[in-house]
Amino acid sequence: MRICDFSKKEQEVLRRELTERIKDLIYMNLEEKVDNDIIKGLSKIDFRSSGTDELEIKYACKFIFNDILQIVGRVRRKIK
Repeated sequence: MRICDFSKKEQEVLRRELTERIKDLIYMNLEEKVDNDIIKGLSKIDFRSSGTDELEIKYACKFIFNDILQIVGRVRRKIK
């Protein structure tokens, strides 16, 4: 199954649902992520010699395909 196999309505619901799930994941894990990655990273920088260095923050959210199927299945049940 490919994204083009989903109707426009299903794609819109997927967009909204994944947006909400990503916000939830970030909310639930952000403080720990900041502590583990950013604060520890900052402690390794000598700010006296690297005041213009950049700090890059990466955050990944992973979903399995069954997450997508569950969302589309719910949409299709509601339509029928």
